[in-house]
Amino acid sequence: MALNHFGVCDVSENALVKEMDTRSPRNPREDGSWGTTTEALVNSFKNRGFNVTSSFDTQKSNGKSFDSSLELSKFIKSKLKENSVILVENVEFGGHWRVIVGYDDMGIPDDTTSHVLVFADPYDTNYHDQNGYTFGSVRRFMGEWFDHDVVPANQSIQQYVCISKKTEN
Repeated sequence: MALNHFGVCDVSENALVKEMDTRSPRNPREDGSWGTTTEALVNSFKNRGFNVTSSFDTQKSNGKSFDSSLELSKFIKSKLKENSVILVENVEFGGHWRVIVGYDDMGIPDDTTSHVLVFADPYDTNYHDQNGYTFGSVRRFMGEWFDHDVVPANQSIQQYVCISKKTEN
């Protein structure tokens, strides 16, 4: 989805699975991790010439990049305004990557109580209108922004990859 957003349509999902060493629980890595790691996503996008910011760049000693939902809110809104794509991984299904494509602060920018995230989700099966979009509370997302022993431990809290097209000099 993220590559398609920037007009890169010449790579198949199967090719990306191999490139990113995406694993199933039945075929874990040596360290027991599976799925697609943050590191693999970062490398794949960088190799395609994208500017990449990730949780590796902002992660603090406690593993978090954002201490509050308001801090996350400001980050997401600024990145969406720049036409960046924000991929996030959280505990849904044990560990699941989705793309944040929208943010609604309900006209109350400094109180995240009712803020809503809009996700493009490849596994949109939560309701009858399976259109590829899901929605969630930003505060609830903050509480679920980790995975359950899927990716390596140093990549399991508040993982994101933010990509934008490289600017030509």
